[in-house]
Amino acid sequence: MTQTTVRTRTAVTRMRWPSPVVVAALSVTVAAAWWFLLRTPAPAFTITRDIEYASADGHSLKLDLYLPAGRNPAPPIILWLHGGGWRYGDKSHVPLRFLASEGYAIASIDYRLSPNAPFPAQIHDCKAAVRWIKANAAKHRIDPSRIVAAGESAGAHLALLLGTTGNEAALDGGVGAHANESTKVAAVIDFFGSGDLTVYIDAPVGESTEVLTLLLGGPLAERRELARQASPVHWISAGDARALVLHGKADDAVPLVQSQQLIEQFQAANVKVTWHFLPTAGHNTGPFLDEAGKERIRTFLRESVRQ
Repeated sequence: MTQTTVRTRTAVTRMRWPSPVVVAALSVTVAAAWWFLLRTPAPAFTITRDIEYASADGHSLKLDLYLPAGRNPAPPIILWLHGGGWRYGDKSHVPLRFLASEGYAIASIDYRLSPNAPFPAQIHDCKAAVRWIKANAAKHRIDPSRIVAAGESAGAHLALLLGTTGNEAALDGGVGAHANESTKVAAVIDFFGSGDLTVYIDAPVGESTEVLTLLLGGPLAERRELARQASPVHWISAGDARALVLHGKADDAVPLVQSQQLIEQFQAANVKVTWHFLPTAGHNTGPFLDEAGKERIRTFLRESVRQ
């Protein structure tokens, strides 16, 4: 027997193997890890933040994109427009986020605010976002024919403008790329948005004079025609996007009559409209998003864009 063979056998003889208890413990640990991995569900959706959808006057316009898992077939997408009187707010506040867990994509956007850019900058930015969604729909596996514009307060006003001016070149603007894409949307969810801004010129409500002076870029008495152009009721016509109108009867910022007038105009133009008024709700989305409220929104989306 050679010296090499003797050393090898000696090393093998001296090797200490794990005890049966240790082996059993390791087996249990590995099995538990695999069980955890198999039982942990995949994320219902992913969020990609700060995607630039356009730029205007040297200002980068960004959106956050919520994409549900799978996306086969391509889902509808909610274009969320934040509130804040057109003068503050940002894309981080998304009350309809729960829909991302239920198979809907969401794009929540920032748009230029009135202290820096008067109307029509806001709607120009929103239309640029619609064009971006349509141009990038294949890349992100979303359905460009099923865009739902949704917003609260000032954002709802802009969502209504998107829903009523899809075929109007006057408010398209030249913001962003993809000029060949339509800005038409399939449906609108309106949380207590204003339909007629001209009303506030003669009958101010709360801070409406200050807010609209900023939005319209000057004294309201000199901006009546611009206020009319900024009013969704001015643009309503047959073929507009179907709308869900939600409003609280205790709203002291946007009077209920704003929504009532919208509904009357939609009905007169044979545009499908659904509405729900809460007796004690104020200027806040919260009361509309209890389980009954969420189901109301789900029903509207199923009837409007869910195939």
